[in-house]
Amino acid sequence: MTGLREAAQRIQRDAEEDFDAVYRAEVPWLIRFFRRQVRDRQDAQSLAQETMLRFFRIGASAGIVTPQAYLRRIAVNLLRDRSKIARRRAADRHVSLDDVELAGPSLQRQLEARDLLRLVEEAMLELRPRTREVFMAVRVDGLSYAEIRAQTGLSLKAIEKEMARALAHINRICGED
Repeated sequence: MTGLREAAQRIQRDAEEDFDAVYRAEVPWLIRFFRRQVRDRQDAQSLAQETMLRFFRIGASAGIVTPQAYLRRIAVNLLRDRSKIARRRAADRHVSLDDVELAGPSLQRQLEARDLLRLVEEAMLELRPRTREVFMAVRVDGLSYAEIRAQTGLSLKAIEKEMARALAHINRICGED
């Protein structure tokens, strides 16, 4: 009986040592990976911890020669899950423009505001994806050019050009009557 107990304890100790070695080697990489995907450092650390927890729960630390590929798959799945949740929340909070009563002194101003919103939406859809991403990051998310550079790898000059393109296009579309 004690032989079985000792063997079980030895196996558990070995598994913990394996996991500890994988944890020390891979968590810094995971945090860097998540920092490129999310803005908040604490979110990146939390996601790295969640990745390691899932890795540990399935007992993957034992017997895997290159755990980084396995951890990357878990990390990508976590980001996808997070994105799905965010999209679901956004869809739940979405209110159609037609359902919203615009505040204003006259019906004419309400209609003008609605037309302007439609023009801006059309202009945004016509932008190239990278241009739209940069514009939305600055104007909607409130990110600085340095933060955008860190996330996308674009140079500051490229970010400035994308913003100039977006603003010129929106002004051109919205200025037409």
